[in-house]
Amino acid sequence: LETMESEILCGCLKLREITIPPKVVKILTLALEGTGVSEIFVPDNVQVIHGARFEQCPKLTLISLPAHIPAAHVKNWNLHPRCKVVWRKKEKTDSQKQEQ
Repeated sequence: LETMESEILCGCLKLREITIPPKVVKILTLALEGTGVSEIFVPDNVQVIHGARFEQCPKLTLISLPAHIPAAHVKNWNLHPRCKVVWRKKEKTDSQKQEQ
C-alpha cells in the first residue's frame, strides 16, 4: 500500500487508532475524514497529503507531521481549534552523524 486512497476510512467513527504503514507515500483527499482517532502520526516517508482536511474528526487532538510537509498545506485543513499540529525535526542519517 503506497497510497491511502480518497475517503478510504471516511466516516469510520468507531476507528480509534490508526497506524499508517511505512510504505505509504501519499494520503489522498479526505482519507481520514470523520474518523474517531485522537492522534495521527504521519510517517517521514509520506511526501504528499492531498486535501486531507481531517474534517469531522471530533476526537482528533494531535497530528504529528514530518518536517518536509509545508505549513501552508495545513492551514486549509479546517481542523478543530483544539487540534494541535506538530512538525518533527528531520533525523540525521548515520553518514551525516559521522561527518560531525
